[in-house]
Amino acid sequence: MNRTRLLAARLEVLDRAWVLVMAGTVVVTAMIIASSSAGAVSQRVKNACRDDYFRHCPAYHVGTPQLRTCMTKAGKRKQLSRRCLRALIDAGEVPRKYLSRL
Repeated sequence: MNRTRLLAARLEVLDRAWVLVMAGTVVVTAMIIASSSAGAVSQRVKNACRDDYFRHCPAYHVGTPQLRTCMTKAGKRKQLSRRCLRALIDAGEVPRKYLSRL
């Protein structure tokens, strides 16, 4: 009987470990998917902001959080072009209240 209980206890531990591994896999996969789509911008924004990118943030790679931060700082300093700002507003990247800056 002791062998049966020991075997049952080991199987229960393995079942719990399997559930934890699967749950972890789901969480990691969800994080990867969320991070890959979170920084995506439309082609219109890329085209409209290309000159602003080269003027203010050429050291950063497209699609990186560092580029988004750099462009945000340029926007706060009111250095983005009207074309870029309009595309960002239309894409929902920037609140409509910034229309007054145009």
